[in-house]
Amino acid sequence: MNLWVGLVQTLVLLIPGFLFIFTVANALISRFFPGRLAAVTLLTFTILWVCALVAFVVVIFNGPVDFSVVTLSWDFTQTPLVGFRADRLSLVVALLVITVSGIVHLYSLRAMVEEPHFTRYFLLLSLITLEVLLVVLTNNLLMLSVFWVLKGLTLTFLLAHYTERPASWRAAIKKLRIDLVGDAAFLGAMVLTWQIFESFDLSTISTRASEAPQSLPVVQTTLLTALLLIAIMAKSAQFPLHGWLPGSVEAPTPVSALMHAGLINAGGFLFIRLSLLFVAAPLTLVLALLFGAVTAFYGTLVMLTRYDIKGKLVYSTMGQMGFMLIECRLARTLEHF
Repeated sequence: MNLWVGLVQTLVLLIPGFLFIFTVANALISRFFPGRLAAVTLLTFTILWVCALVAFVVVIFNGPVDFSVVTLSWDFTQTPLVGFRADRLSLVVALLVITVSGIVHLYSLRAMVEEPHFTRYFLLLSLITLEVLLVVLTNNLLMLSVFWVLKGLTLTFLLAHYTERPASWRAAIKKLRIDLVGDAAFLGAMVLTWQIFESFDLSTISTRASEAPQSLPVVQTTLLTALLLIAIMAKSAQFPLHGWLPGSVEAPTPVSALMHAGLINAGGFLFIRLSLLFVAAPLTLVLALLFGAVTAFYGTLVMLTRYDIKGKLVYSTMGQMGFMLIECRLARTLEHF
């Protein structure tokens, strides 16, 4: 094995590994050694950031690294179950997630430490960061879908952090309902993906979609990408699946910061990761442009009518998510990644 490939593989495995250990350990540290939690948090996220940065630099000069840890043999083919892809796209997003999440973790130690249920809150905050990083770094759609769903569930629990507030429960329930729509669409997309490609490997899907688009069944491919678009819309608060976003103001302020700066953008990441597949379905690209434009217009218009800061942030974010979807559609393919 090439030395640089082995280095990138090790670094990519260390990122979720360190964060998993931190997630498990911080529950004990915050309860028994609260004075050391800030130092442990800073050290952990510094290590994560250095790992991602070094991997990014190596990938720039030596190309992407794709590897599987656990595979499933099916009809004499190897299907990845647990695997990772380190390229410029995944590592840039990972660096951004680690940076924003690290700041939010450290801010939470000042803003939330005296509040009830802090241990549970801090555990969920670390857990959702781990889930987002696994969504970003995986090399297969099956693993991505699992952590895509878990990320939504964890965010629902964070929205319901203030259990004594009825508004928090209503926001969490609304988020859960919309997530069910998106997750059901993702499940349908998974079934169609296997039917069309007989693989969940992201590289296999993108390669076949770009090199032999004429071999793809038009109706099934359009339906597959339309279902993926619904899943993206549910997670990124696109009209008309934006109903959960205004209720996010009920979450603790650090959660709002993390959500508006990192979590809600996962839909755009999935669109970019599967951009070559979306190009093979022109009708879905038109729908993405349409819904993105409506979302951008509606979110920006409502933002201008709001006087509260959190309300402005909510609808400003919605408008930006609409622009994000428009940009993903107009860019079509990002071959430089």
